[in-house]
Amino acid sequence: MDSTTRDLTVPDFTKVEASLSTPRVYRARTVREVQAVKANPDLPPTAERTFSRSERMFIRIQGYAPGGMTPTITARLLNRAGQSMSDLPVQTTAPGVAELDLGLGTLAAGDYLIEFTGKTASGTAQELVAFKVSR
Repeated sequence: MDSTTRDLTVPDFTKVEASLSTPRVYRARTVREVQAVKANPDLPPTAERTFSRSERMFIRIQGYAPGGMTPTITARLLNRAGQSMSDLPVQTTAPGVAELDLGLGTLAAGDYLIEFTGKTASGTAQELVAFKVSR
């Protein structure tokens, strides 16, 4: 018989600290499509992570914290080596919900990361979104 071993990373539920949801990534070609995504929070996200430079990437993420606090969510654009390129403007639409609308026309073709950080007095949480910009 064969066997397999897998390493799984699970949150430590014995500690109460800040956490972030899995980022929901949407693709849009026009500002009107972005507005349609913003208006429908139940819209299913895309699984695709390769975008053209003519598209926009819209990301919605939710932060959680103990005691009814809401984390302050920030975002940074990183290059493929994980070095910071710039801070990204995140818009808070509801308590604990942050949205990012990123036009990809200014980015060169290549691999990138977006690092989301949620901070509260009880701790910090991070989530990464890897994506590729094609020609």
